[in-house]
Amino acid sequence: MCMAEEECGPLFTATVETLSVYSGKRDAVLAAAAALAAAGRGPAASELKYKHVMAVLGLLNKLQDALFGVSPDVKDQLVALIFNGLQIVVPFVDAEMLAYPKLCKEYLFVVSQSVDSEPAKVIELPPELFSTLMSSLEYGLESTDAVQAGNCVYAIYRLAKHVYDKQQCGGGASAAALAADGQHSAALVHFLQVLLDKLLFKDFAAELVDSAADLALALILCYE
Repeated sequence: MCMAEEECGPLFTATVETLSVYSGKRDAVLAAAAALAAAGRGPAASELKYKHVMAVLGLLNKLQDALFGVSPDVKDQLVALIFNGLQIVVPFVDAEMLAYPKLCKEYLFVVSQSVDSEPAKVIELPPELFSTLMSSLEYGLESTDAVQAGNCVYAIYRLAKHVYDKQQCGGGASAAALAADGQHSAALVHFLQVLLDKLLFKDFAAELVDSAADLALALILCYE
């Protein structure tokens, strides 16, 4: 945040290179983890994936911290870097990884902030990445940790608001990209069902009721 804008270039270049290295190692890490699991070394396989994910999340969280107080141009570059890094992490994050409290907390924070910054890009993610991302949001929504659940409520709200705003704009390419049979619609309708079930029939953190009600209203407006 204290660096002059022209001094940020080398730092961004180094960050891109670091993320590229991790992206290039993804298949190797997954193959190594699978080999360890096949050899009966499940804990070692999990630890390998955990360390890989935490390394990338550590970088992304530092970039997230740097978003405040920078110029719009630098902020746009940081947001793009974070979103690219998130796509590297997502394939690793399954229910087993989310069971690690520290990893889950950091991951869901990065996800919620990325959805807030880039809802259109999130909707356009490849189906497998999008599905994994939505599954992790649903996992967090069921969390007893109010902060984690709150991050997920906010992320889903931002997606719903983006869809609603585009629907109100009428036709054009942006509306066509939000077709009712798109992957985002199936996910948001599912979240509406999950959310109403929680609000009406299950325990829900008192401090989240207002934001969850706002989310329910946004989803209902999208899919009356």
